[in-house]
Amino acid sequence: MEQIPMHESLEHDIKELSQKLEGASPETQREVLKNAIGKKIQQTPNASPVPQNTIPQTNKTSLLPDYSVNVPEEAKLRAEKLVDLAWHKGLSAGISEAKKSDPLTMDMFHDAITGKLYEEFKKQGMIQ
Repeated sequence: MEQIPMHESLEHDIKELSQKLEGASPETQREVLKNAIGKKIQQTPNASPVPQNTIPQTNKTSLLPDYSVNVPEEAKLRAEKLVDLAWHKGLSAGISEAKKSDPLTMDMFHDAITGKLYEEFKKQGMIQ
């Protein structure tokens, strides 16, 4: 898989989230990360919906959770675009756009970005 470079805002988000993982056992790190991202989602104010074509296009391999197999393609595409946006513009940008979407897309985004960041933390040696 092609390595996608991280951007400054995401690097800041990773540093912030890594502080929340300090002291967490290896068994609970994924759940701690998911809860921290969930809290960030809850703290981001809702915004009014905008056309979906304002989210950057992406053509990478899907990182969506297993349950997305039974989800309409449009919802999967929206969630993948949100993950791509968060990866390039930071969690706040991805969360702001995700807040404008339907609950299913929001859940897939939350689960996918948690998994992607969890793997990045492991790769950087921030967690076991």
